[in-house]
Amino acid sequence: MTLLLFGSFAFFLLIRTPVVFALGLSVLCVLLWRGDITLMLIAQRAATGLDSFPLLAVPLFILMGEILNRGGCGEKLVHFSKRLVGGITGGLAHANILASMFFGGISGVATADTAAIGSVLIPTMVKAGYDAKFSTVVTVTSSIIGIIIPPSIDMILYGWISGTSIVELFAGGIIPGTLVGLALMALSHWISMKHGYRSEEKFSLRKLSGAFWEALPALVMPILIIGGMFTGAFTATEGAAVAVVYGIVITVFFYKGLKIREVPVLLLQVCTTVGSIMLLIAFCKTFGWILTAERIPHAISEFF
Repeated sequence: MTLLLFGSFAFFLLIRTPVVFALGLSVLCVLLWRGDITLMLIAQRAATGLDSFPLLAVPLFILMGEILNRGGCGEKLVHFSKRLVGGITGGLAHANILASMFFGGISGVATADTAAIGSVLIPTMVKAGYDAKFSTVVTVTSSIIGIIIPPSIDMILYGWISGTSIVELFAGGIIPGTLVGLALMALSHWISMKHGYRSEEKFSLRKLSGAFWEALPALVMPILIIGGMFTGAFTATEGAAVAVVYGIVITVFFYKGLKIREVPVLLLQVCTTVGSIMLLIAFCKTFGWILTAERIPHAISEFF
């Protein structure tokens, strides 16, 4: 049974079947081989695997990231970051990293971070004389900070699978995420000095103050989410729902980058994105059930 499960999974991967369907088809092969279990079990186990309240936070945080991206919050955060650190050597690279730290603390999605920050700062950096490859690499590497700095979808998934407290995971990600950001800024500063990426923009407290007030509604969001969870006001899932409502309010009525009539279209697009993720999780849970039911981990350990 072990050879059939992993052998069929490897075969489907070799013929370039998408991973999500390779998982499901390998489970199907095992059930057909046994013949004493209804195939309806695949659908039942998949549905049971997704029936989780903590897991609901994933689509909500993805939706929040898309709302903020469409609503222009990324541009406000980039502008504030430029005013804050843009005057030092390699200022635009530092602004890129800092904006990713801010946006990662809001959306928890690296792809939303890359889209929001990269679309604004990569062309700006290239125009200012930065190498295109360096500009892209800074954007990509700094966007991964969103996986560490809470709220993080990866932490939510890990907490759901392992039974670890999501709030404690979030608390444990703040300092490491900040240290990663500072390390990237230090490396970017050294590279900028080496290649002569000087900043022509001088620090201005007046301009910084204006940029801060513009970005303030977006900067309040991570405080709202993390503060609410740490104080016990709501769970991670409830915090994600609160963040979605807050995001719609500030992007529609404050930044005016998103219109109410565009929200249903945005919901459909997010459902398309989330659907592929959830389908993979569902089949993974079914695959894991087969492993447990057939005592495959025990058989492997006995073999060794």
